[in-house]
Amino acid sequence: MSDSPSGPPARASRRRWVVVGALAVATAIGVAIHVAGGAPFVLGAVAVCALVIAVGQRASWAVAIVFSVSVLLAGYAVTLRLLQPIPAGLAEKNAVLLTLVAALAIVRVARSTPLRLPPLRSTLALGTATLPVVALSAGALVTVAVGAGERLVWSMQNDAIWNTMVARFLWEDGGVAVDRPNVSPLVSGLLAGAFAPGRAATAPLGLLEHDLVRQAELWILLVAATGILAAVVAWRELPRLSTTGRAAAALAVSLVPVSPYVAGYSFQFGFYNAIVVVLLLLCGWMLFREADRHRVLGVIGMAATSIALLAVWAPLAAVPLALGVLLLVTTPRSWWASLARRELTAVIVSLAGIPAYLLAVTVPDVLRDNGALSAEGATVGVQPVFVALVLTGMLGVAVVRSRFDWRSTEVWGTAAVLAASAVVLAYLMLQRRAFGYWGYYPAKFAWLLVVFAIIVSSVWLIAIVSRARSLPLRVVGVVAVVTVVVSVMVTPLPTPGSLRSWSGAYLGTAMPVSSDAVRELFALSDPDQLTVVSRDLGADQDRFINGWLIQQSASSARDPIRSFAYDFDSGDAAEVCRLADEAPGPIMVATRDPGLAVELDALCSDADVSVVDR
Repeated sequence: MSDSPSGPPARASRRRWVVVGALAVATAIGVAIHVAGGAPFVLGAVAVCALVIAVGQRASWAVAIVFSVSVLLAGYAVTLRLLQPIPAGLAEKNAVLLTLVAALAIVRVARSTPLRLPPLRSTLALGTATLPVVALSAGALVTVAVGAGERLVWSMQNDAIWNTMVARFLWEDGGVAVDRPNVSPLVSGLLAGAFAPGRAATAPLGLLEHDLVRQAELWILLVAATGILAAVVAWRELPRLSTTGRAAAALAVSLVPVSPYVAGYSFQFGFYNAIVVVLLLLCGWMLFREADRHRVLGVIGMAATSIALLAVWAPLAAVPLALGVLLLVTTPRSWWASLARRELTAVIVSLAGIPAYLLAVTVPDVLRDNGALSAEGATVGVQPVFVALVLTGMLGVAVVRSRFDWRSTEVWGTAAVLAASAVVLAYLMLQRRAFGYWGYYPAKFAWLLVVFAIIVSSVWLIAIVSRARSLPLRVVGVVAVVTVVVSVMVTPLPTPGSLRSWSGAYLGTAMPVSSDAVRELFALSDPDQLTVVSRDLGADQDRFINGWLIQQSASSARDPIRSFAYDFDSGDAAEVCRLADEAPGPIMVATRDPGLAVELDALCSDADVSVVDR
């Protein structure tokens, strides 16, 4: 009889070391790609997966996913400030941080006996449910990588321009510098982190395309991650359904973040932060719902979610903050007494991080830029009455879902979300009282809440419908749920811009901006030379090109030259002269009009302007 190990313990040990080896190899591949100047997404994905497996040894897999995402995003927001003085590039800092996270998680996995892994059947079912999201995202990534010149236009609209420039500041500074503050550093950090590898070796005229390709890839991946997380929420909230029923519900809900109502509007208006907000709101909600089973991780994760949202868009941090307060208030004293010293320390440190971040970062930012909250801008056209109906409806659905149990987490959690949101929304509206209460920031805030409400409420409605005993009633109920959800998502009707942006990203269809305009923009995008086009490809195409070229030359958000990016009439020679007067240095004007040089010489012969015929 052999003395060699055999049976279940030996198989479990082999499985553990196979997982450890696979994670180690994947980490090494990610590091190699990162160091070679490739996209950082492989290393980032490996770090997330390793941490999820490590946390999953003591928590449900849903909690492990949302906890890992929240902690990593909050940690990145903090390190962007703390590590900025270190004389190293952002790419190098991120590579070290991600490798460290992966290594520590792998060590934890190696010490786990026996090693827990997600159930195969559930994993396959959930993976199948998210295949449409994965397929759409894969197609979009291919389009970005090999498409024609206009392949990036969907990601280059409205706020995307200044978001890109702020991310460049952060790359240049190696983080958030004291003398160049940033009110939403996490999104800027994610963008800068995406294009940081390989940027230093890129020629000046190739920098804009390099940055935009990486940012577009990141955006697609973030939307996909949010869709997958929405599927996880649906799966976790519907334990009584069959595997097929849970998978069908997960598939339907996963499509909400990828829809024109969410992704399309985000692309149209350049709202890079919108999808990160939805991702974190879902993380916070799941942590709150699971807190009874995993209270330590719930409290720490809620604190991390709050800090991360403070670093994305501070007003929306009110949601996890309200849920966190509710969680702490309902925590019995016996729980605190039962904590081990290490657990108690981790909870206290995480909770202390919220006021520390508020006082050190958020409050100074609000005091410095408070007037910005009254600004106007292009945004989703939701109206107050519609928002009130959707959010009130969410509370009603929560009550029915809980079978009228007023003490349930569904009811109390929804009430806390609505109360906190009402306070913040009132504050945002008061900032605009001189211009009309409803506008850019209140509408954007309300739209993001509606997206969150759609995802959570649709899952609850499916749960309610599934109680019906007869198949015909369940079919009618599902049709009713789909009708309600779709009705909300087409109110207001999707704009042509959102539909074009969505189809441009996921289907590769043509955008209003031509490939010639994109190629010309890239050819003129030397960051060290302020260049504009005048009477070149037509008014609309010229406006698009100049929006990018002018803002690329701005040194800060308050640089007066930025105003020209919005109201510059490049066909007017007098406007070109006015720009030359405001510019800090010489400007170059590219044109197809041979008479422009003569006009400029007559209007502003002393200006430092050079004209280049295209």
